[in-house]
Amino acid sequence: MNGKNQILKRCVLIFPAIILGIYIISVIHPGCRLDANLPDNGEQKPILNFINDQPENNAVETVSPLPHQEPNEMPILTEQAKQIPEKTDAIVSPLPVIANQNEPLALLIVPENVRWLLATAAPIAAKIRQLNKTPILLALSSEAVPEQTKLVEKLAPFSGSCTILTEDPNLFIVQVPKNCVRNIIPTTSEPTRTGIFLARSFWGKTEMVVMAIIEDSEAMILGSTLASHLAVPFIPIAGDENSEVFSKELKVLSVNRVYFVTSERGLTSINIPGQEIEILDTPTVQQRLVKILGVNNIRNIILFRVPDEFTDSGASSWLAPYLSLMHGAPLIPCYSSEPLSAEENAELLIKTYSLKPCTATILADYDSIDKITATYTTDLDDYELLLEPCSRPKEGMAVEIGVGRIPFIELWASSTFIARNIARGYVLGQKNPKVLMIANPNTEYGPLPLCETISRATAREFKNFGVHIDEFYGTSSYELTVQSVARDSQLIIFEGHIVDTPSFIGGSEQPQAYPEEWYGHEETEDLIYYQASEPDEYTMIDFEQIISEEPNAWKNTTYKKTETSFKTQLVHAEAPQDVNQLDGLPLVILQSCHSLDESALSILASDAVGIIGSSASIHSASGSAFIKAFCDGLLYRGDTVGEALRDARNYLLCVSELKTKRGHQEQAKVNRVAHSFHLWGDPETRLFNSSLKRPKLQPVSATFIAPDQIHIATPKRRLPTSMTEEYFLCMFPGNQVAGIVKRLKNKDIRRVAPLYFFRIPMPKGFVPSQYADLKGPDETSNRAVFLVDPFERFLYILCFPEKDEKEQEFTLQFVN
Repeated sequence: MNGKNQILKRCVLIFPAIILGIYIISVIHPGCRLDANLPDNGEQKPILNFINDQPENNAVETVSPLPHQEPNEMPILTEQAKQIPEKTDAIVSPLPVIANQNEPLALLIVPENVRWLLATAAPIAAKIRQLNKTPILLALSSEAVPEQTKLVEKLAPFSGSCTILTEDPNLFIVQVPKNCVRNIIPTTSEPTRTGIFLARSFWGKTEMVVMAIIEDSEAMILGSTLASHLAVPFIPIAGDENSEVFSKELKVLSVNRVYFVTSERGLTSINIPGQEIEILDTPTVQQRLVKILGVNNIRNIILFRVPDEFTDSGASSWLAPYLSLMHGAPLIPCYSSEPLSAEENAELLIKTYSLKPCTATILADYDSIDKITATYTTDLDDYELLLEPCSRPKEGMAVEIGVGRIPFIELWASSTFIARNIARGYVLGQKNPKVLMIANPNTEYGPLPLCETISRATAREFKNFGVHIDEFYGTSSYELTVQSVARDSQLIIFEGHIVDTPSFIGGSEQPQAYPEEWYGHEETEDLIYYQASEPDEYTMIDFEQIISEEPNAWKNTTYKKTETSFKTQLVHAEAPQDVNQLDGLPLVILQSCHSLDESALSILASDAVGIIGSSASIHSASGSAFIKAFCDGLLYRGDTVGEALRDARNYLLCVSELKTKRGHQEQAKVNRVAHSFHLWGDPETRLFNSSLKRPKLQPVSATFIAPDQIHIATPKRRLPTSMTEEYFLCMFPGNQVAGIVKRLKNKDIRRVAPLYFFRIPMPKGFVPSQYADLKGPDETSNRAVFLVDPFERFLYILCFPEKDEKEQEFTLQFVN
């Protein structure tokens, strides 16, 4: 049985036809396909029958997992946990016990080392979900690990029950919250017996079941996913079951239809007496899933690596059925670590069923599904970028999907991380959102005043929504106050040199030596575009007037301005007891060079729900502009983390187009930043849910007023001005920046020029291919660009206004 994906074969047992007849035994083994769509060679596959080498007996064989005795001190409310009843009608379902609990969560625990048990557990999670409970499925390590212990402690107040599927509950019972009602469901090492028993326990009666050969891991995962969305039992089989006995077991369950899932397209039939059996291969299962979910309801797709018995590749994929259940997402199996193949498989599914997903989840570490290495050639140099599958834009178009990766090798770590994201809203409850901003913390490796200016403007956007934000500029991020406020923050933003990253979000307390290019630099494109004949508001701004009108522009709630410089002084606070405990379950943003590497995994061990970091050397001005666009997507459009990442990437792609139009150079800097930021986390996570208030100040608006015209209107008020020693930024809410600055006459300080960026729903009847350009009111085409979403959901519009005035209105015209 060599190769990753060969069809499972076993010996053919031939008995004399006169005495016993001919029985052909076929056990499927994952094939060695390198692609999802190899043509069928037309070979006739053997018929799969179950062995019947025992005397016929009219009595139904009872499923009897090994009985065990629970510790006396542990409250066990499910009778079957103490001893497996010998009669079918004596089995007590735990579902009424789960339903009677008032708490919103229900824990479902399986041992990490029995991976096939996760396939049977996912449909049980679907059954629990029908009780209006959110099932939290955990693959628990036999030895307690801090990450899982902390998570279970956080879930305890919201979990009314905990159901454990295990042979040996003594390994896990001590890890379960004491306030939970504990349902111990015994299992055995025999998958079929266990599957039948779990079907009886949680369904009692069911007309339909889904099956797959246990050695066919692809079919196991897809079959479990199908069973989960149908909310029917999934039963793994070995292929050597007694057919008569197995048939009678199914009759006890009232089963009359079996879906048999296989990764082998050529399998023609199997035989279970008395059962109507439909054989489903991988494409057919995907078709069924899309039909069940509904094309228009699919927001997310999940790429997983088919597990390999010869390596540890694809361990996390056993969680794919549960994640698919919780996200309503179809699955895309990948058969090698080749990322381009994974991307092609995803594109095939999307094209086949006309899907328009917003996000994609890669449920695989980098050894299982690698990154794409792409080389970009410019007039100045060539550079390489590492890209996630499905995150690349099609030529001349916008990126259509926001990608997030669950990057762990260990199954328990992936399980903990997924559960943390799903349960986050319950743990945080109605807590008001809190944000921590750390920017330009140290000037030893070069000051980043433009980065800091943009960071201050990002903070203003959160304040516009009434979000509490703690701001720290120009001071070491190792200060105890910074660590203290980090503990309760739901979003932590660090913008600075990588060497200054604090230890509580992945930095090192010991000095680290990094390549010089990793320390990051600022880039600007100075504009001297004011002329006496064409006055605009940039030349008419009175800087002293701004200072007098906004005396607190230099200040924030955490710092006070010193008398000798614009640097700030920290007000000290007591240190938290555990600086690595991030109770706010935050998303952590690391806006610095090469910030997303293996060391960043420690952040996810500190209760974070995700990290956004870079995989390359980046320029801080473009990096800060990217993060501001990302945060504005969360705030003004209510994006998920994946959608906000996608839109921020499209913003910088628009900036690159605009700079090309205007004759600027070094677009590679912008493109590098656009593609360098990746998400380790669930792209469907919503950071603030419905807890955000309406913005106090309204953003610039853009609406279609004709099939080829967009109306732009600016509001009455701007955000408070953001300033540093060298730059100031005076902009409307939701505006963006791109390192384009304006020199003021006779002033050392420069103004950062604002840009207007919009994601507009594409109107019906709009045909993007008809238009090649976008012109402003001055009839020029070098101040506005647009990109089209390949799914034709959105248009991304970027406008560099000639004038940036209050209550201004103008029109952008699409032209052929």
